Amino acid sequence: MASLLHYFETSRHQYIYDAGTNRIVRANPAICDVARLLHTHTQQGIFAHLKPAHDAATLEREYAKLTHLRNEYGLFSTPRLQRRAQRVTQEQVAEASSGTVDMLTLEVTQSCNYRCAYCTFGGGYPGHRTHGSAQMALQTAKRAVGLYVERNRHSKEEFLSISFYGGEPLLRYPFIQQVIGYARALPLPAGKRLSFNMTTNASLLTSEMVRYLAANDAGLLISLDGPQAEHDRCRVFADGSPSFETVLRNARMIRNTAPVYCAERVGFTATLTPAHDLLATEAFFEDELFTHSNVRVSNVSPGNAAFFAECSPHPEHQEQYAELWGRYVRNHVEGRESGKMLTALFRSPLLRIHKRPIYAGLQEHADTVPSCFPGNRKLFVTVDGRLHMCEKINQSFPFGHVSAGIDTRRLTDIVNQYYGLMNGSDCLECWAFRFCNVCYATFDDQGVLTQASKTRGCEGLRATMAENLAAYCHALEHNSHAWDYMDHITIK
Repeated sequence: MASLLHYFETSRHQYIYDAGTNRIVRANPAICDVARLLHTHTQQGIFAHLKPAHDAATLEREYAKLTHLRNEYGLFSTPRLQRRAQRVTQEQVAEASSGTVDMLTLEVTQSCNYRCAYCTFGGGYPGHRTHGSAQMALQTAKRAVGLYVERNRHSKEEFLSISFYGGEPLLRYPFIQQVIGYARALPLPAGKRLSFNMTTNASLLTSEMVRYLAANDAGLLISLDGPQAEHDRCRVFADGSPSFETVLRNARMIRNTAPVYCAERVGFTATLTPAHDLLATEAFFEDELFTHSNVRVSNVSPGNAAFFAECSPHPEHQEQYAELWGRYVRNHVEGRESGKMLTALFRSPLLRIHKRPIYAGLQEHADTVPSCFPGNRKLFVTVDGRLHMCEKINQSFPFGHVSAGIDTRRLTDIVNQYYGLMNGSDCLECWAFRFCNVCYATFDDQGVLTQASKTRGCEGLRATMAENLAAYCHALEHNSHAWDYMDHITIK
């Protein structure tokens, strides 16, 4: 039987992570051996099984410790969950769908002036749309904004956030101005303010645009994959010409035109491929141009067989990754801050460990899933007005339209497909369920939520968290304050 316990070690100590309570316990070989048999053997059976490896006094002592930890703190109390998620009814979905929405994202166009080799819409990802000429009508955008504002009349959040997405959204800059103007003219609930955001390749930016965006609190997330050799390998214009110099020139223009806006509302996102020179990319993002900007890093999504077949890995990719990982941990052992790319690459899972809540014990019916409820955290509206959970999943899962609202029957079916997969034995016996971030997009396989896709995501998650648990404890062994800087960071 699998167990909600994870055993790991550093160069100094052995540990047991107990998912039921979310605690990490320093251990020794004997207590680990006893814990592995705790839910399948009686005390007498454990002693008989382990007698060749440990003497009777040791087994008695370690068994007593485990019994104390179980009685006092709820540790080692449950071998598995009985249920991960409770199926929902259409009435429950209707109630959930009448609540607030954190962010509205508008697909203003499916056109793009780039042809990035790894693009989700480049034809290499089965089930996803491809580049096209479809554009959102102004009436569709107005209905979406009106729906979003109405859903948030009783929101406790100060900001109502509207994001523009493509394709390349700046191909429709006048349209974006119209939407912003319309939203600003709406009567907002008391105490609410509008905030706008845009994911862009930045190639079309002008100083006039920057001044307008800054005046309207419209943040930019600019795609920039690193130094010229890394960026231009994949991110090219539709005619195949490189784009790095254009993007970098416009990034500098933003800083010169609106330095405060640049520092507060402009960020960069890099998509890493196996071919990346990670050390060169890390050095690039330490340039003074990025001193005050947020930098995000992600890996190319799996599933594009043609791209990965043609993408020759950098000969030292794995070694470079290990070097950066080691540098990040050493920095915090030695009390130093890490740079932007190191933080973007490695902080998130360690932050989740550091900020984890501690529980008195495990409720067998956890009723906890890692994904947001579709349409509540994000509402993604495609050019034709259909409602989707977010822009990361393909467009095979619409659950309504701006003209008619949410189709609760359709949404109930989607949610229960996902919950059904979350109730599989692999989830109920998974030691990493407290750290799980396997969402609907992870499960998607050409428009269907599948166990195979979920399994791939789960394997990656467990490997990452196993590595990070060991690194987290390793750092604390050398500096008990290594992760104190995370105390004031909020997990979103």
